Amino acid sequence: MDTKYTVRFTGELHSEFKFEDVVTNFVSITKMDREMAEQRLSSGQPVLIKKDVDRETADKYYSRFTEAGLQIELSESGPQPQAGTVVEKTEEVKKEAPAPAMSQESSAEKPPPLPVQEPVPENPYAAPMADLKVEKKEAPGNWLDKPQKVAGSRGWYWVKTAIGLFMAEPWKWLGMTFVVMLITIPLSLLPFVGSLINIFLGLLLGGGMIMGAHEQAEGGTLTFGHMFKGFKHNRNQLLMIGVIYLAFFILVGVGIGLLAGTGALAMFGIGGDPQAAAMAMQNNMSMFLIIVLVVLALSIPLMSAYWFTTPLVALSDRKALTSYKLSFQGCLKNWLAFLVYSLAFFAIGIIITIAFSVVSGLVTLFLGNDGSMLTVVLPMVILALLGFPLITIGGLSVYTSFRDIFYRTA
Repeated sequence: MDTKYTVRFTGELHSEFKFEDVVTNFVSITKMDREMAEQRLSSGQPVLIKKDVDRETADKYYSRFTEAGLQIELSESGPQPQAGTVVEKTEEVKKEAPAPAMSQESSAEKPPPLPVQEPVPENPYAAPMADLKVEKKEAPGNWLDKPQKVAGSRGWYWVKTAIGLFMAEPWKWLGMTFVVMLITIPLSLLPFVGSLINIFLGLLLGGGMIMGAHEQAEGGTLTFGHMFKGFKHNRNQLLMIGVIYLAFFILVGVGIGLLAGTGALAMFGIGGDPQAAAMAMQNNMSMFLIIVLVVLALSIPLMSAYWFTTPLVALSDRKALTSYKLSFQGCLKNWLAFLVYSLAFFAIGIIITIAFSVVSGLVTLFLGNDGSMLTVVLPMVILALLGFPLITIGGLSVYTSFRDIFYRTA
């Protein structure tokens, strides 16, 4: 019978690795929750990785985890306990000596010959480890399979980084934003059909701009051509995001209709009589409040599920339906960071509103309020100058938040 081997983490880390980097590498390999991984790696206790494997497989585990920064030891698997027996933890069990630290340059080499040692029973209190795909290597620069949790303060970092991307190429970003609005605003004037087209068109254009933001963040050159890359790369899945989005709204609309009955139709003016709708709303205020609360309760999960769908499809090549699931997980896991992010944009919005009010007041003071073309156009121009950068930075912040939660940089 072929000799079987056991792979264990000694409880020690290689001194040339930072603890946070080791945790990140360990999470990437095992898919373990980050908080649990930190506890395991900082406990100083040996952890079973894999038992009863052949030498070739054991060597792969040894190389993979050593490259991640963990000190790993191999031992021949001892005799297995008979059925019905229990391996108990005792103080007399001899602790295996930790493997010597290895440099990063030599970490991938074949491990030293196995020492002759007594079989060590498996620690029954160690957390079970899932089988690992040792052939797969996730290096820096790869998209993560699952969203990671980041600190709450990163919400402001997303805004700050988005501002940095914008300031590096302000005219290109403003130009692309202007072109998008030039295309979508006239379409929005078409009843129903225009809004429907804009949903799908916005996903294709937005996907291209997300690709441009990633190209710029990786040190490449941003071009206007990036804006239209969504029409070629993963186009069908980007469009499927819109299909799922519309299907959800149809289901919500049907649900509200069933909940409120004909009163809801009158409230929202389906009959085309605003006075009748206002009267119905006044007579059915409690029903109106219930509908508002239901819509709000559903809109928050929807926006969470929708937030990262475009970059997930455009950059990490996910399917549309999977993207909704991963996006919801990423937002839920990082709710505190999103709260900080929302407050940051709220504060910026207040500052811009105050600035617009002050400038508009000065225009009225010096030019008067005679209704001339200049007094009407000038405030609109000022609003555009203030609003366009904010809209662009808001779009870029979708990418920066996505990159922080789904991208492996180290």
